[in-house]
Amino acid sequence: MFLLPFPTWFAISSFITTTTVFTYIISGPSLMTLRRTAPNANRPIKLPAASVIGAIATIAAFLIVYWSTFYYLWFAIALILAGLPLFYMYTMVNRYGASRVAGIVSGVVYWIVLIVATYYLIYLPFAAPTGWPASSPPVTMLKLQPTHIIDFVTYVVVMATATVGFTLYVASTAKDRETAMKHVRAGWWVVATIFAAFVLSFLGSFSVFQTPIIPFPWDTIIAALVALGLYLYGSYSGILTEDLVVALRELGGV
Repeated sequence: MFLLPFPTWFAISSFITTTTVFTYIISGPSLMTLRRTAPNANRPIKLPAASVIGAIATIAAFLIVYWSTFYYLWFAIALILAGLPLFYMYTMVNRYGASRVAGIVSGVVYWIVLIVATYYLIYLPFAAPTGWPASSPPVTMLKLQPTHIIDFVTYVVVMATATVGFTLYVASTAKDRETAMKHVRAGWWVVATIFAAFVLSFLGSFSVFQTPIIPFPWDTIIAALVALGLYLYGSYSGILTEDLVVALRELGGV
């Protein structure tokens, strides 16, 4: 199922690279969160200039995702968002005691909204006219029209609202609501990262338009600055978790 939409090895490798590097973005903020929440952790190696290296790593990973082009990024982001209902149905229920019914219903509705919005607001106006998935890279670049902006903005608003709304709703049903909300608040920066990359991909020179809204190299400069802001946001959003405390004790830390 993961490989079905792609007709060529080039397309498969490009998509896999995009989705894989997305996971690298978390490394920099995670490092700084550990430095802040577990400063006395027992570790044999201490990375010098961690804040600088973490920032560079985060920016580099974000730019690789951005440079993968809107052509691949929209599908990668759709699949990433498709995993969120599993968080509602399993993690929120088993770890925080959220309502199983609320988790399942919210997850199914979220999947429906995601499929409908992605098909009508992204695939039909942007992907299909450029030749996706029959060609790779796209054979046709689009001429920017007002309807394109309307479709894209509508998609971002709908999916961002659904992501935030359903997450808060399911978390509100948790027996351990305080802990659930604490983790949710600590994770909003990931949601911001996903949608920031998507919006920049639409606006910049790696979009599907003949004339991008933000030309090169300004788009890459803006993407790097946004990545730096997300790195700072993520670094200060992280919290000391029970899992980390257990791991530190096993390693001989405090």
